[in-house]
Amino acid sequence: MLSAAAQRHQSQRAARAGGNEKEKAPVAYIPTPDSNGLVDNYDELYPSNHWKDPTAYLRWSSTVEESVTNGLNNGFVYYMDECDKEWLDKNNEQARGEGTSAQGAISSRSAHSQRSSKAKGKDPDLSAPVAMSEDEFELVMAVFEKVTHDKTEYLHHALENGMPFPPFADYQDTFSAPLSPSMFADFITPSWLPAPAHLIRLARLVYPHWRERRLEAGGKRIIPAVNVRRFFSIPCRSLIHLQFDETDTSNESYICFRRREIKAVRKTRASHVTFSDKLIRLQNELTTAFEIANEVIARETQKKEAAQLQQEVWNQRIVFSDLKRKFPTLSTKEDEELLVDKERIPKKPKVEP
Repeated sequence: MLSAAAQRHQSQRAARAGGNEKEKAPVAYIPTPDSNGLVDNYDELYPSNHWKDPTAYLRWSSTVEESVTNGLNNGFVYYMDECDKEWLDKNNEQARGEGTSAQGAISSRSAHSQRSSKAKGKDPDLSAPVAMSEDEFELVMAVFEKVTHDKTEYLHHALENGMPFPPFADYQDTFSAPLSPSMFADFITPSWLPAPAHLIRLARLVYPHWRERRLEAGGKRIIPAVNVRRFFSIPCRSLIHLQFDETDTSNESYICFRRREIKAVRKTRASHVTFSDKLIRLQNELTTAFEIANEVIARETQKKEAAQLQQEVWNQRIVFSDLKRKFPTLSTKEDEELLVDKERIPKKPKVEP
């Protein structure tokens, strides 16, 4: 048995030994693989049929037209409303021979006339009802709107001045040729895009309906540039009243975007200068600069002429001096003054008494 002092001494030695072991413990280490070199079994670790680069790595800001499926560029995307839906349903019913007996008789006669004209080698009547989808209808209406904006942007002003409405012949070339990808916002033509022969037939059929809608809008676009119908449910007949003019109190419910209160600009002397005054001052400054440039050119031209005359005088003086040396008896004292230029005596200013 150890005494109490020996046990206490032994416990102190053990505590010191444990502290030394803790101090000598290795630092934590995170093993990392070596990035140098190539592995031999890369195809086994990353097989080609299981790995695909995600497209989420690429991000970009797309426009509203690009976000719309098969939308036209520059905002010419048409959304059919209940008026267009009513016309399209009626057209498809007539094309299928549905509806009343009179419509069925008309459709049967039109089909018979098409067969007879085809048998005779003539083109069928292109104004007969043809079944079309909603996408095809919206595409034709959008193309009408875009071509009208490109050719006659201010059609509403032209109609007010007595100009006739553009005929279908102005749009025939666009529908006769295949629609280019540049007409669409994403530069991709739809897979369901009809052939030009069928597309022009649809356009000829839709043209009277589009013309009527455009005239109802006063020659302006059927859907305004700010597409309120995407956020509010507005009847199509009332859509033509959307002029975004808050002064018109007849249709206050359709004034969706009001102008902000514009803060009065503090009047200063610079703000009083009109644009015409600025243009006149700019014209005067440019005219002055042009006149100064012409005067500089005239001055340099005179300097050049004066230098040429001095050179000619110098050459004549050389000939004169050679003649004096050859015939010294013929020279006089006054001839010496011809070989040098006289100094000009500055004139004194006149002093008035």
